[in-house]
Amino acid sequence: AAVDRLRAAGHKVGLLRPRLFRPFPADTFRRLLAPVRGVAVIDQNLSIGSGGVLHSELAGALYGQPGAPMLVSFVGGLGGRDIGDDEFAEILRTVATACDSGVPPPPRLMFTDTELREVRKMQAVAHVEREDLEATP
Repeated sequence: AAVDRLRAAGHKVGLLRPRLFRPFPADTFRRLLAPVRGVAVIDQNLSIGSGGVLHSELAGALYGQPGAPMLVSFVGGLGGRDIGDDEFAEILRTVATACDSGVPPPPRLMFTDTELREVRKMQAVAHVEREDLEATP
C-alpha cells in the first residue's frame, strides 16, 4: 500500500519481496535490480554490526557488479510493528540522498521515541551485566 501511495505521488518506486531466503536467489536479484539506482532494504531482523540479514546477503550478491544500485539498510517492523507512511517517505529521502552523494549511510534502526528509550535501557542493563561478568575471576 505504501508503494502504491508513493507511486501515486509521482515517485518511481517498486517492491521486491522475496518469498524464500535459501537458496538465496542472487541471480534473480541481480537481474531485477540491474536497472535500479537505489534500494531500500527493509529487514525485520537484525544482524548486529551489519544491519539486517537480507541487506547483508544482497550486498554480497551485488558486490563488484558493474552498475550495482546503492543499498541502504533499514531495520523496522520489529515485533510486527507497522511502518508508517511518514517513515516510508523518510526512507525514500534517505535513499535519494545516498544515491546523490554516492555514500550509503550506516544501517538505520526505525524505532519510535518510546521504543528507542526501551532499547537504550536494555543496552544499559547489558553493559552493567557485561562489566559484572568481566570483573568476576
